[in-house]
Amino acid sequence: MKPPTHSTSGKSFHSKGFLEGINTLHDEIELAMRWQRPSILLAVHQTPQKQALAQQTLEKKLLKSNLVVRRVTPEINDPDVILHVCKIPNREKTIFFIAQLANVNQQTNGAVYRALNLHREHLVEQKICAVFWLTQTEAAQLPHAAPDFWAFRHRVVEFAPPRGSRKPSIPNQLFVWAENLSIDEETRANYETQLAALPARTEIKTRLALTLSLIQLNWQLQHLERFADHLQNFAALAKKEVSYAGWVDNLHGIQTFGAGEREKAFLHFEQARKLNPANSVFMLNSAISAHSVGKNQAAIRFAKQAVKNDPSAPALSKALGWLYLSLDKPQDAVKTLETALEKNPNQLDLRLALAVSYFKNNQTEALNAQVQKIQPQSILQAACLEILNGSTKVALQKLSAAYQTQTLSAGQILQDANLRALCKLSDLLEIVQA
Repeated sequence: MKPPTHSTSGKSFHSKGFLEGINTLHDEIELAMRWQRPSILLAVHQTPQKQALAQQTLEKKLLKSNLVVRRVTPEINDPDVILHVCKIPNREKTIFFIAQLANVNQQTNGAVYRALNLHREHLVEQKICAVFWLTQTEAAQLPHAAPDFWAFRHRVVEFAPPRGSRKPSIPNQLFVWAENLSIDEETRANYETQLAALPARTEIKTRLALTLSLIQLNWQLQHLERFADHLQNFAALAKKEVSYAGWVDNLHGIQTFGAGEREKAFLHFEQARKLNPANSVFMLNSAISAHSVGKNQAAIRFAKQAVKNDPSAPALSKALGWLYLSLDKPQDAVKTLETALEKNPNQLDLRLALAVSYFKNNQTEALNAQVQKIQPQSILQAACLEILNGSTKVALQKLSAAYQTQTLSAGQILQDANLRALCKLSDLLEIVQA
């Protein structure tokens, strides 16, 4: 294990929300030290810069209380941060800052999260006080990838993004795919069976196409380890078939975005787009990634070009509408989605996205007219409809019940684009913290 390196801007002014988050963590740690009990705290940040600043600020407060901070990050050859911490002697006055989980987790095919799940009891038994510093993506992954560890946490503190942030929180399920598949476990299992049954001499393109479908299903079902395994196989096969080179970069872009590495993801998507500029999927995903790093003019330009290239694909228009909403341009979202719905009148997803845009644009009559035409086909769609009808509390209660019965996963709730447009991320996080 080695301590992470950070750079900060050295700002001396902090927002009220930032200081409240720091004080909450500090108070929890002080109580744990006073009563000699363990404390497993999760601190969620939107950007690495803000996370580093929060770590420095909290460390200064802890030093004044005669406590010592020790930073820990997983490594490829040592992914188990809990066992590593437990081996450190004389830790009675030590607060562990643990960060950078997702990247090494992907590189080790899920070993980091598996270790958290397997050894979480050691933190309690040995009365360890630790702050796990998470990106929003990591916070969304943990309840699904390490549910037992998640159940052991004592407190989650979400640090809100600064007002007017140019790097917004984006649900990774917004990325589009070439196929419109039925997203369920039965379909995924069928594709797994088909891939395993392929003869050894099957044409590479056939194997690549089937693997790509499996990669899509595992991503949309939040099976991140399977996603990474199939991606590794896909990338190796694609070296023999140049027509799939763009897909390799596109998939690595989705993977690195999921790990919170926005700039790196943007470069992957740009490479995919340049390899095949006519591919509307690559163009749209590049647009989403551009928005995530603050390149908003490019984001809209790419997204509009993707819709122009393939006007019959409703997923592209839906994503463009979401980008407009994220940029606080609901009127443009309405116009985009109305046009798309005229061409695809039977698309429930488009109709619901248009209703969300009417809601955000305060078009009450148009919203009510649209809502009456929607017959929800999933719990997520039904929850969105409840919110659009003014019953947000009821919707959140139903989502919570679905999560408790494992009807919905944390990833499905946290990464749904419509829910993220209608709800605060903190409200959705609260559901999966229960």
